[in-house]
Amino acid sequence: MRRFLPVSAVVTVVIVYSLFYLWMIGDLSIHSQAGWGWQSVPDWTGRLTDRRGPFLFEPTAQLTAPLGTWLISPLNSLVAMGLGGLLGGNLLIWHRRRQLPVYCQAGRSGRWSALASVPALLAGGACCAPALLLVIATPSIGFLAGLFPWLVPLSAALLSGTLTAQIFFYHAARQRVEQRTG
Repeated sequence: MRRFLPVSAVVTVVIVYSLFYLWMIGDLSIHSQAGWGWQSVPDWTGRLTDRRGPFLFEPTAQLTAPLGTWLISPLNSLVAMGLGGLLGGNLLIWHRRRQLPVYCQAGRSGRWSALASVPALLAGGACCAPALLLVIATPSIGFLAGLFPWLVPLSAALLSGTLTAQIFFYHAARQRVEQRTG
């Protein structure tokens, strides 16, 4: 049972992050409305790759529910789940590293190993930075407008890099534990 707890936490992180990402880019809206509805674009398969901006794709369908509306864009959803999966993977490996005996000894750097996940957590917010900056009306919006197209790939690169580093450190720590015990 304890082994499945981190996996369910990762799935939860992927779902929550994906929903937050879709909400921040405007594909998901929350409102009260009666009834259910479905609309799709004619020839939706030909419109899958239509863009409305860098790494933002046009919706091909709309699902309306009593709590909100989801403008369904498969590629936006794929980007959201990919970034959420990278963030969830970082958290899973961080959790597994924390369980190794080498990190549980007094005086070891285990209590600081959580710092390895900070870049991933910061990078995960890069997708939503344009919308957040618009909401809080930062005076530097003009300067940062040129950086917006780079935020999603930068986020993916940072999350991938921290995940790779965490996997490397996890395997190195496991080898140290096996050498000591075995």
